[in-house]
Amino acid sequence: MIKRVMIVLFILLVIISSLIGYQWLMYEFQGEQTVKVQEAPIEMIVSIVHKDGKLKITESASNLQQSSFLVKVPLDVEDFQCVFDNEQQCTVKKDGVFYRIDVGNETSLTVTYELPVASNVTSIWLDDWSIKFLSDNDEELLANYNVTLSEEENKTITWAAGAQRRAEVEKENLSYYAWTKNGTSVFPIYMTKSSIEKISEYEPTLSIYALHPDSFTNIGEWITQLPEQGGLTVIQSNNDKVYMAPHLVVVPYNLEVKKVEEYIVQSYLLYSKQPETQGIAWVWEVLPAIILDRPVGNKKVYEMSVELIENLSQETKQSFIEWLLSGNDKGELIELVDLDRILSNASHLETDFFEKNGTIDGVTVPLYYYDNRPVYHGNKVISENWRAIERNQSIHFPLLEMMESIGFSVTVFPEDELYLITKGGNSWRFYLNETYFIYNQEDYGLTQKPLERLGDRVFISEKWVEELLRIEVIKRDDGIYLR
Repeated sequence: MIKRVMIVLFILLVIISSLIGYQWLMYEFQGEQTVKVQEAPIEMIVSIVHKDGKLKITESASNLQQSSFLVKVPLDVEDFQCVFDNEQQCTVKKDGVFYRIDVGNETSLTVTYELPVASNVTSIWLDDWSIKFLSDNDEELLANYNVTLSEEENKTITWAAGAQRRAEVEKENLSYYAWTKNGTSVFPIYMTKSSIEKISEYEPTLSIYALHPDSFTNIGEWITQLPEQGGLTVIQSNNDKVYMAPHLVVVPYNLEVKKVEEYIVQSYLLYSKQPETQGIAWVWEVLPAIILDRPVGNKKVYEMSVELIENLSQETKQSFIEWLLSGNDKGELIELVDLDRILSNASHLETDFFEKNGTIDGVTVPLYYYDNRPVYHGNKVISENWRAIERNQSIHFPLLEMMESIGFSVTVFPEDELYLITKGGNSWRFYLNETYFIYNQEDYGLTQKPLERLGDRVFISEKWVEELLRIEVIKRDDGIYLR
């Protein structure tokens, strides 16, 4: 009996030991397979020297957390070299349209290279001059930049950057600049040989370099709402093209000041409330309207700005403005749902205005709010599959869903945009874009269109429900009652 027990115990011991050994081996294997991912911003210390017709650039990158990186190298780069702190050369290999640098256990490296600058150019905008570290999904990784630039080619040349200016020093034979910018992959720089005057009136909030200083005398009071030390720079040029990036705007000298204001605000917002993707960045053209309190842009941008200006209360506008102008120290990226969330919090009502208008080619959906109160007819809730909305301080109901749920028949004639409503031998004919309706074959003129398309549904306001359909609308805290 004892012998059998000992055999069983021995077998169990072997099984347990095997399982423990297997688990240890799997742990070791998985540990070897773990791929490090860059989670924190890369620290970039950059030195640029402009002399001999070239930009001589040295970039020191530290806080590298991966064993290898995809790297995007500027076009026309010359004399590219890469070394680690121990002066060992980096291994740089072509990887598709990019390059790959094997870092191994190193946490920092330095690259040097040159970029040619044609002697006959009078100005140049550079947004792809720096080495960009990429994720394996080809997304540019964020970095904290400390950049210095020494102008030794021509002391009359002026440089600016889309970043916080830390120094601008004029010496006998050179000009020296220093900028910082954290949590970004965008660091544009601009050079001009034009004779421009620096306007100090709006410093330190806004730096302006103007060909014609008088053209900036009418900038509105809104600028006082921008944070000091904002790093915003505006340059007036002889070029007809507008260049814009977070914190840097280059505008033609003959552009009206109102349009310049729009670009200034947009440039700031692109930094303080950076869009999640470039696909939604066009919506940021709409946002200056709220701060400037006037419509902006063209086509859909204009239509959306009108909706916001005309339909937001002053209290809601101010609350939304305070959020727009607040900083973004965490480097958070903003989605359209975030804009809707902040606007909903400011108005204390729910809206999805920005999400509904998420494509620039789509029809503009007006601004409205969802009313989450249940809608009753008799003692029955009829709004289980839809919600009433609030627009222009009036309740609107989805025509088709509401009428059918209270016993009316609705026939839609899409080609004529006609909605025929019948019940008990009576009929009402409503046209989507007409200011009259037909009741039992007789026409009646109205002061407004009774129906309005909002998104993918047609709505009718409480005013016309009561006056035309003779249905009483009672609004209480616990619900909306139809009688």
